[in-house]
Amino acid sequence: MNSNQKNCYPHIHFAPRFGWMNDPNGLVFHDGIYELYYQSNPDGIVWGNMTWSHARSKDLTHWQEMGAVLYPDENGVMFSGCGLINERACRGLPKDALLFPYTAAKEDGFSIRLAYSTDGGKTLQKLPGELTERIGVDNRDPKVFWHEESRAYIMVLWLNGNDFGIFRSGDLQRFDLVSRITLPFGYECPDFFPLPVTEEDGGKTEERRWVFWTGDGTYYVGDFDGWHFKPDDLTFRRRAFLSDLPYAAQTFSGTEDVIQISWLRTKSICRQTTGAAGLPRVLSLLRRGDAYLLQETLHPAILQNTTDAGSASGAGSALLIEEDKAVCFDFCASGTYTVEFVDRDGNILLEMAHQSGSREMMFTQGEVTEFQGFGEHGEFSLIWDRGILEMQADRSTHVAVIDFPNLRTKFLGGIRVVSGDVAVRAKTIV
Repeated sequence: MNSNQKNCYPHIHFAPRFGWMNDPNGLVFHDGIYELYYQSNPDGIVWGNMTWSHARSKDLTHWQEMGAVLYPDENGVMFSGCGLINERACRGLPKDALLFPYTAAKEDGFSIRLAYSTDGGKTLQKLPGELTERIGVDNRDPKVFWHEESRAYIMVLWLNGNDFGIFRSGDLQRFDLVSRITLPFGYECPDFFPLPVTEEDGGKTEERRWVFWTGDGTYYVGDFDGWHFKPDDLTFRRRAFLSDLPYAAQTFSGTEDVIQISWLRTKSICRQTTGAAGLPRVLSLLRRGDAYLLQETLHPAILQNTTDAGSASGAGSALLIEEDKAVCFDFCASGTYTVEFVDRDGNILLEMAHQSGSREMMFTQGEVTEFQGFGEHGEFSLIWDRGILEMQADRSTHVAVIDFPNLRTKFLGGIRVVSGDVAVRAKTIV
């Protein structure tokens, strides 16, 4: 990679040096290391030749690319799966082995299989056989975890359409279907996890609720007894994201907090790679009245190593960004206002505008305009990372990610408050 190509890669969003990247898979934390596997095409920047590739990190901010580890074979190409530690020494493997249930995809149907690693995740080996019978053509995307209360491994699968299955196994040898559930707005890439609940005033509770997650961030809150998931409501759709860029998010196993990373469907980076990983977020539930809202708080590691980069307040004010790094902006704004993000020569890179009373925020870059539902929030944060913008508001219950690929090679020089009641503070990240 030459210097020009390097200068268009995100600072804190992982992207491979070359190839196509999509769904995160096999997310597992062990021995102080976060393992990120992901569907990839290591031979090109378009979808195809689905393979699992690998990256790892000790701080969820700096990633080391490890290369391809799980290749297509006679059973099909490699589709989505998950990762966990073999704590109960199943399948004759040591307790510190890493296990990876995955989907092998062929035109005549998908099968759920198991791979493992005994060298800390560096190399993966495939075991023969399938983990469950095939239920329709589209059964895929396994997420497996140990459920202590019912003393079994649980696997959730997407079956077809809006239908999902819950399976049980005592030894990871064979999973049996114990219930099916139709989630009216849900589609593929399930995840399933319990979350702690906080009150509106920030107070902690002893309550924990289960969340059934699907591909586009549509989620369902309910109760789980080891066999059946009972959602609170199937008539109202809740989505974690206000934008369509994040997809197929998955949570890590082996962590105390529930930490999630999504696939960002970003455009090509310098014709070297397509797709990127979203920033890691810690999940919890906020109880607001009778509703449970998903909170997606940026992992503390992202903002741990920051440097104050200045502030601006009021129309006509400005702040300069001296270093070429990712930047976090904390905004407090109200009414009608306009803010410009500019390069080091003062040229406008992106305009952010809001009209009083509107629920929409307008982002304009050249002839491209994006609208996001952040207008009603007076306080919000925005992370700028070479054209990728991650925003959060209302205690991280409102999250959006948007991409401006034409800004990949542009150095952010600062921002100007053109008009309105706006105060903003900036911090550069690592």
